[in-house]
Amino acid sequence: MKRYLFVLGKNQRLSTAEIASYLRIKGLRFEMASFKGFCIAETEDGDIDVKDLGGTLKVCEVLGESLPGEFEQEIMKAIPPVKSRKGYFAVSIYGPHSEGKGYIQTVKRLSVAIKKRLREEGSNLNFMSHRGRSYFTHTEIVKKKVLVDGFELVAGIVEGKCYIARTLGVHDPFEFMKRDVERPAQRTMYSIPPRLALIMLNLSEPGSEGLVIDPFCGVGTIVQEMALRGLECEGSDIDADIIEAARTNLDWLKGEYKTIREPKLFAMDARELGKKYGKESVSRIVTEPSLGPLLPKHPKKRHVEKIVEELLPQYREFFEVFREILKEDGKVIIVFPEYRTEKGDVRIETGFLKEAGFEKVPLMGADSFLDAEERHRVMRRIYVLRRK
Repeated sequence: MKRYLFVLGKNQRLSTAEIASYLRIKGLRFEMASFKGFCIAETEDGDIDVKDLGGTLKVCEVLGESLPGEFEQEIMKAIPPVKSRKGYFAVSIYGPHSEGKGYIQTVKRLSVAIKKRLREEGSNLNFMSHRGRSYFTHTEIVKKKVLVDGFELVAGIVEGKCYIARTLGVHDPFEFMKRDVERPAQRTMYSIPPRLALIMLNLSEPGSEGLVIDPFCGVGTIVQEMALRGLECEGSDIDADIIEAARTNLDWLKGEYKTIREPKLFAMDARELGKKYGKESVSRIVTEPSLGPLLPKHPKKRHVEKIVEELLPQYREFFEVFREILKEDGKVIIVFPEYRTEKGDVRIETGFLKEAGFEKVPLMGADSFLDAEERHRVMRRIYVLRRK
């Protein structure tokens, strides 16, 4: 068995749920424990690749444990052999007080000690300069090519224990940005971010076989992540012009990433999908339908409630069709809009899902996940649903 330390993204509960789903996709038995900023997974030896995850910032291999007051010695013992003479190494500390001055000073002290040791061994690796915190971001690690020429050692501190780990891989924000803003066809205000598309795909736990579809594919963000995973996948949208834009983006994707499975795309109203697909022929539906119109800076609650009243009948119709085409125990991973107003949040009530023959799949003790920042007025609530 191996232990991994996963440094989590901003939405820590959603990130942890994705990791658990990812480990199940790979057929690995595991036990997980979550802490502030990171989680620990003990699992069978498997090929864990951070590129397969949308919500994880770093994947690290746990090398050992120590008491919180003794981890500096263990970090020094964990220094790996270094072949490169130039480059950078980093030390990061995560935990409940990792923003404090004490741990920042610890990182400085460890960095100086490690550099001295490396020089004695003939390496001229330099340490990363701290930024007023005790850890280095995934972006900083990528920019400085730390894992190319050097290494990063990580301490994950919890009450009464410290995990010592070495970073195996980090989330590359530039790669996800490429799959977003470099695509030739754009719908900036309407497209789901690629990282969230990948998270949702992992939450669906698709098998190696079985059809996965996005019936509201837009310019193809979710479908492109399906294609990169090598899944049998199809995308559709009511707007034929948007489907052409999605085709343009997928042609671009094939040029940038040589090994993708080509998806089928077609224009169709999602309420007509029963005419395209046979009964119980689809394994997974991963999608984001219309979230409603763009909102003013300070939307009135009654205005938003009217939007919800208009969307609810559409969602009911969608799920009637989803039940018809999904296999037994098939899953829908879907975004429902949630709106922020001055007088409280407004969302689509989900009582109709049970009537439509779907049940919520609880993950990490939650039946849904809200993905939003403080500035957002239209938020995304993600549900994992199973056809009963």
